[in-house]
Amino acid sequence: MGCGRAANATHRAHFGQGSGLIFLDNVGCSGNECSLYNCSHNGFYKHNCNHSKDAGVICSGVLQSPTFNLTSSHSAVSSGEAVQFKCINLNSTCISANFSLYKNEQSIKTQTAESSAAFNLTVDSSHQGQYSCDYSYHREITSPRSSSINITVVNLLQPNITLSAPDGWFHWWLQGSEVIRGYNFSITCSIEPQYPGGSFHLEFSGTRNRTQSAVNHSNTFFFPKADFVDQGNYSCVYEVTVSSRTFSSPTTELLAVTVKVSPVPFIGSGVAAGLLLILVPIIIVLIKRCQKRKGQMSVKMDHSVCEYVLF
Repeated sequence: MGCGRAANATHRAHFGQGSGLIFLDNVGCSGNECSLYNCSHNGFYKHNCNHSKDAGVICSGVLQSPTFNLTSSHSAVSSGEAVQFKCINLNSTCISANFSLYKNEQSIKTQTAESSAAFNLTVDSSHQGQYSCDYSYHREITSPRSSSINITVVNLLQPNITLSAPDGWFHWWLQGSEVIRGYNFSITCSIEPQYPGGSFHLEFSGTRNRTQSAVNHSNTFFFPKADFVDQGNYSCVYEVTVSSRTFSSPTTELLAVTVKVSPVPFIGSGVAAGLLLILVPIIIVLIKRCQKRKGQMSVKMDHSVCEYVLF
């Protein structure tokens, strides 16, 4: 009847005598039947009584709270995933009930079934919230609300990746950045705050090779001495665990790193060669001048000696 458990069965027209044909007589029910048709009786319209023996029933008017389950293994999901809730009436009757699914106390879906109803959702960020269910009969008597299940929809942002070379120098160009061989450089991965904790994976040319915990939603990977083996494409991925499930962010844009040999030695040798080209002619000129002066002094001395001898 949809009015809860039968608290008592009355007889002798407890609620007043009925009218019309008497349908059943000598009805015997065990309490597990879905309908009076399933109880033992003399046969339809076969009786030896009148309406003074009409039977009735007193209902409790109270329905038990349903069981509410999430059929998927995790309550934290990504956008686009399908989740299924199941609302179960453990004391169902043969009468169909109206099951309702609630999100944050607002009814969002209804379904008619006898003992249980399954509600399917393909989630996006708008589906995050607290869910519960109830059921009712004839929209008149409604069960208490079930326990609630909280759904978290995880949409991780794309991290950022940057390069710095505090002890050396580098410059950006259209195809990436250059660092000097032998100098240190570092790559920093960061992300806007969404969830506490997590870790960053640094990927090098498509292979994940280093992992460090996120500290204040960032971390820096240090390279003490740049070499040609460090040349390639770098990217970052952020990973975090929410409700016992691990989620990964989209990969950052690729950071192309080129390792170059320092131009300073070449500049030094070029300067030295240039100085030599300038200094050599000057030195030759100075030597010739010195030699010429020595010759002039020798002639003067010889002339003086000759004059002295003559006198």
